[in-house]
Amino acid sequence: MPMNRKDYPPDWKELRRQVLTRANNKCELCGKENYSLSDKGTTVILTVHHIDNQKSRRNLINLIALCNKCHLRLDLEQHIENARKTRLIKAGKDCCRFKSRDRYSSGLRPQVTIGK
Repeated sequence: MPMNRKDYPPDWKELRRQVLTRANNKCELCGKENYSLSDKGTTVILTVHHIDNQKSRRNLINLIALCNKCHLRLDLEQHIENARKTRLIKAGKDCCRFKSRDRYSSGLRPQVTIGK
């Protein structure tokens, strides 16, 4: 999802640097290295994912380094839910009465190892 800087703590750049350093500049799910070439010939860019989806939380245990592909896969359910709600709102329906889905129902729950 697009980054809105006001949702993040003031020291976000430093936290991001610490997460990427801890991960040896590699995706913590697939192992692709930052700025390497993907299988499709595009550049891999690492992002930092909030495991609990609370962007204001600064705890490093809550943050993992992911390539864009893994980050999108991990947030897929949330993207689908947001798109569904947007379609309902545009159609003039009340999206709040529908049950929200578990964002980890796809089984892509991140596994974090402390002390890499």
